[in-house]
Amino acid sequence: MDEIIISNITNSYIIEKIKNNRLFVNYINNVNTNFDIYTISDEEILVMFKQYMIYNNISSIPTSKLNLENAVNMNNEIICKNYTKAEKYIKNMLKPQELIIINGKINSIPIKILINTGSTYNFIYRQKIIGSKLEKLIDTNIKNQDITQKIDGSIWFYNIEFELKKDKDYYEYITLPLNLIVLSDDVKKDREFDIILGMSFMKHYNVTINFSNRILELNDEIKINF
Repeated sequence: MDEIIISNITNSYIIEKIKNNRLFVNYINNVNTNFDIYTISDEEILVMFKQYMIYNNISSIPTSKLNLENAVNMNNEIICKNYTKAEKYIKNMLKPQELIIINGKINSIPIKILINTGSTYNFIYRQKIIGSKLEKLIDTNIKNQDITQKIDGSIWFYNIEFELKKDKDYYEYITLPLNLIVLSDDVKKDREFDIILGMSFMKHYNVTINFSNRILELNDEIKINF
C-alpha cells in the first residue's frame, strides 16, 4: 500500500476536514449504505479517502506518496493553527451533540419530548394527537402570524406525563399541564420526537438545564433526567 504522508500537527485537522467533505461522504455512502463516518477509525478514513481520490482520478495527487494536506486543501497555516487551538480549548463544540429529548406520555401513549430553546411556543404533531385520541380538544379557530409552519389549531390545556428516572430499573412520572399548538403532519413525517417544548414552557416552569449531570430542573425542585 502506498505511503500516506501527514504531519502530526495537522493530522486531526485533516481528519475533520475529510469527515466534512460531502463528495467523499456521498461516494462512500454509495459504496456502503451502512457507512457511518463517526464510528470508524481515523486510519480507516485515511485509507478510504485515498481510494476515493484514486477512483476519481485526481491527477494532482501522486499515486506513490499521497500528500493528504494538499488533497484536502490543508496548506493554510493560519487555519490549521486556528483549528488546533479550537481542538485544545473547545473540543466538544467540534462534535455533534445529542438533542435534549425526554420520555413521556400523553393520554397513556408513549412520546418523545424535545426541549428546544430556539422555539417560542410548544408544539405537538397532529399524528400523535390522532394516535392518543385527543382530536376533540383541538381549537381550529386560532391564527398565529408568528408561526411559519402550517398549524391545525391549539390544545389550550392538557396534562403531559414526564418520566423521572429514579434508578436503573425504576421510573416515576410527574404530570405537568401544557398548552400545545398542533402542527400539520406534512411538516415532517420522519422525526425523533412528538412534542417540542419551547420558551413558553421554560419560562413558565423556570427551567434550568444542567448539561454536566444531564438534568432538567423545574421551579428549583423538579428534576428530570435527559
